[in-house]
Amino acid sequence: MMMNLNNKILRFRSPEPHVETGTIPKSLPPKLHPKVKRRRLIWLVLMVLFFGWCIIQLVMQEIEISQKEELLHKRQQELATMESNTKKLKKDVKRYQDKDYMMEQAHKHGYGKPGEKNVQVENE
Repeated sequence: MMMNLNNKILRFRSPEPHVETGTIPKSLPPKLHPKVKRRRLIWLVLMVLFFGWCIIQLVMQEIEISQKEELLHKRQQELATMESNTKKLKKDVKRYQDKDYMMEQAHKHGYGKPGEKNVQVENE
């Protein structure tokens, strides 16, 4: 920064006097030492391997989850079937505990109380 006392104007100068205003200085990146290049290459390879392993693990877990979900769906269907069977069996047990129903079943199969006659009626 330079201040011209004669004009009383504040002027800013670029740090390099040979650079013209309005142009962008082009600077090349410094050349890297071979050891630095090798370290960067090793680091890049390790990162690629690590992220590849992460992606493979993610895919494997997704496959396992989908298999477990299919198994769960199958077991839920089996459970629903078993629950309906259990409900039917409980209903049957309740009916068999009813004496009137048991007498009706006994009469159907030809049994009766002592002194009682069974008469078969054909339905038309």
